Amino acid sequence: MKFMGDMQSKNEIECVTNILKVASQHGKMADEAYCQIIRQVTDNSSVKRESCERGWRLLSILCTFCCCSDVLHPYVQAYIQQAVSNAFGTSLKDAIKEAEEQLKITLHHGARRNIPMSELKALLAGHKGREQTFILPATLEMPFTISTRTMAGDVIAEMCSRLGLTGKRAHEEYSILSIVGDFSLKQPIQHDDYMMDIISDYTSSGHVFKLWIKRVIWFEPLTARNSNASLNMHYHQVSRDFMRGNLLCIPRGKTPPSTLQLATKLAVLQYISAGENTPPSISHFASHQHGGLGT
Repeated sequence: MKFMGDMQSKNEIECVTNILKVASQHGKMADEAYCQIIRQVTDNSSVKRESCERGWRLLSILCTFCCCSDVLHPYVQAYIQQAVSNAFGTSLKDAIKEAEEQLKITLHHGARRNIPMSELKALLAGHKGREQTFILPATLEMPFTISTRTMAGDVIAEMCSRLGLTGKRAHEEYSILSIVGDFSLKQPIQHDDYMMDIISDYTSSGHVFKLWIKRVIWFEPLTARNSNASLNMHYHQVSRDFMRGNLLCIPRGKTPPSTLQLATKLAVLQYISAGENTPPSISHFASHQHGGLGT
């Protein structure tokens, strides 16, 4: 009731934090928190106009950071679905719909594992996302808007859409890596990891980090229909390995003439693209390898 404005409170952040901490640390208290908030928004007769809307915002935040029990969940889901129908055309519709969407995601992927204070402040201020830059091979920078429920798989799906990678399994071919400090630590991020959890892990510990997107599996071949940005990204990822011969498949230890001819042509084009106009040597080729994140 303090958060909803029906009782005096000097610190709404403290109210929300206390509820989330108790609910997340004590399993049965999560159900109690769900029930108490639902009780407050049901037939809300407060003289405070914003009371009911703030109650739904609090329920949405609770859905984000805490799971209710399997026993209670179907009742919470049914209640919110009915509330969405009843709120059609009212000012509460968006707040209730937000709670419904968040409950679905938490049911499917689990609750957030961190409760960052800065993120809570942003949520309570009405900010739903922040911009985060991801780096692609060739040091291409691609900004994404990260919300409290954005997962790594969502970022990859959006990247594929931007680059025109429309294969049925395109999103499965890429992964996000977190690079900490001086690149000495590389950690893969699972597709169902919440990005704000990853970001808060590093920011709270004071680590300098970067987020890279790299192709890790090859289901779909590259074609001329791919965008220039896509081709450029893939070129810089594989060129270093290719120049070292790591990506050449040589049957029975013998290089087919067609493969040798293609490799020679690519090596020459690589050399010319670097702006060289003198006869090349092996050391020249070694010094003109490109790679971005490369290996």
